Amino acid sequence: MKQLDFAAVDAARRTLGLDAYATLEEIRASYKKLAAEWHPDRHASAPDAERIQAETRFQEISAAHDLLTEYVSRYLFSFKEEDVKRSLIDPATRQHLKRYYDGMYGSLDI
Repeated sequence: MKQLDFAAVDAARRTLGLDAYATLEEIRASYKKLAAEWHPDRHASAPDAERIQAETRFQEISAAHDLLTEYVSRYLFSFKEEDVKRSLIDPATRQHLKRYYDGMYGSLDI
């Protein structure tokens, strides 16, 4: 396994157009959308410069997807009751509560 660092993970996240928080489904959906848009076969009849740009962009998108997939595959998932309940909170609600309570009480681990 190669060593991952924040700069590489953050660059990959930005390449796929993801927010600071993203699910595996969002990573896959963004990759599929961008890969379909920039796939070299779609630009085969385009002028050379555009075709080369599409190939380069497609390689960047594929590399970003591979890196983020490797990153999330290293994450440990907890199957304890309190952690499962916490993860079932709607992400938008969780983010709202976290911003509210972090501002009021410091850091809230939800």
